[in-house]
Amino acid sequence: MWWSSLKTYCLNENNVLAVDSTENLIEELKSLQHLNILWMSKIENMIALERFLSHHLFRCCTKALHLSCFRGTDVFDVLCLENMERLEILHFSFCEDMEEIKMGNLHTRVPPSTNYTSRFHTLRDVQFLRCDKLRDVTWLILAPNLRSLYIQNCAKMEEILRERKQGEVAEVVPTPFLKLETLQFINLPELKSIYWDALPFPCLKRIEVGGCPKLKKLPLNSDSAKGNHITIRVMQAWWNNLEWENEATRDAFLPSFKNPSLN
Repeated sequence: MWWSSLKTYCLNENNVLAVDSTENLIEELKSLQHLNILWMSKIENMIALERFLSHHLFRCCTKALHLSCFRGTDVFDVLCLENMERLEILHFSFCEDMEEIKMGNLHTRVPPSTNYTSRFHTLRDVQFLRCDKLRDVTWLILAPNLRSLYIQNCAKMEEILRERKQGEVAEVVPTPFLKLETLQFINLPELKSIYWDALPFPCLKRIEVGGCPKLKKLPLNSDSAKGNHITIRVMQAWWNNLEWENEATRDAFLPSFKNPSLN
């Protein structure tokens, strides 16, 4: 039958994978013997997600995963997704219970010298929308090949990558965002920091910031994105108040500035 030979399956945005629908859907998908790409939208709670991830077929085929209206979990351990072999797109939306995304006991599971970013090496696109209790997304250090990061309407987001506090285990963390091309932060009223130091950003093409009144500095210096043409789309007033390493750095990035109200 044509159904059993299907190679790509997309559960669209109008469907929700909840506890009461999980088993039936899993049984249907298990019959797809040639499945190699799965686009899974709107998993709504941890029980449904765990049942989904318990099947090797889905861990090795899922290319896109959308956790929408994810309920009943205030601390989400992102390492539950580390064995998803082809995951490229990960979106969180309306996860209003989620206060923290943690990396489990990562420092006790690998030697300090280990480059543990291979866990999410396939991840390319990450989005957060209306996750109102999240304060940071530091777990993104585990995604070395991230191309696009979009965060919008997260009311309590204070930092993107949190600086390690005194007393915390000092893991070996490689420089983040080396493959990042697009960075967009919209309506994050509490955001104060993207990263605590300047970053090289060798692949960066676009930065867009709007509605982030407490963010006073971009993680850029005179060596950031050398040789690249970057577009920085921000309002004129916000640009005028940015803090820079020095005037030369500000002048170097002046051609990158684009006022969205004029385009």
